[in-house]
Amino acid sequence: TLVLVLGSAEGARGAAWATLAGESVLAAGYLFGLVRGRRELLPSTRVLPRVAIAAAGGAAVVVAGLPALPATLAALAVFTVLALALQAVPDELIAWLRDRRR
Repeated sequence: TLVLVLGSAEGARGAAWATLAGESVLAAGYLFGLVRGRRELLPSTRVLPRVAIAAAGGAAVVVAGLPALPATLAALAVFTVLALALQAVPDELIAWLRDRRR
């Protein structure tokens, strides 16, 4: 409903901000649900700055003024490279990807 309200009032940008807000609330709810029963699933606070740096790099590409598709692909590439370089990717995911390549 927030998307409908902001979308009709502010257009595509309003709908995008409403979607971002909704997805953020959903992610927080998932995190709460995960760690409520198993505290060991709480992400390490040491990883959060690394992820934030990688996200900022990806966001910087988006605001550079490229068309939507090239900006999205470039932001994904920058985020991935930075996340891997900063070791912000879980070891289990790296191991799973290595096993899939074999």
